[in-house]
Amino acid sequence: MRTSLVLFGLMLASMTGALTGCNDAERFLEPLPPSQPLAFDPTEPYTMSEWWTNGHQLLRLQADRRYLLYGTTNRYDRPVQIGRWSRQSFACLWFEPYSSLRSERLRVAVSKVDDRIALSI
Repeated sequence: MRTSLVLFGLMLASMTGALTGCNDAERFLEPLPPSQPLAFDPTEPYTMSEWWTNGHQLLRLQADRRYLLYGTTNRYDRPVQIGRWSRQSFACLWFEPYSSLRSERLRVAVSKVDDRIALSI
């Protein structure tokens, strides 16, 4: 008698688990909410230009992973910041200034504006 009660309890528990599993499975069939598209296609190849400007400052990304940030658009002025840059992903760069006493990194976002690659420091 006791064994049959235990078996009945196990069957009941497995049936309720199966029934609630069906409800969960149906929940996955609902349409996904609309998502925001990426700033640009990550599979689209692009090259990082050496010179960048925002109209007030000038930035030079060198092939040896050094960067120079000028306070004006004159490349013959003394740079206000020198450091190294690295690429984290298709949409992110890191700037590490040489002048800082502690390890400090600046995140630089890579995006597309009017079909041109843009950097946001």
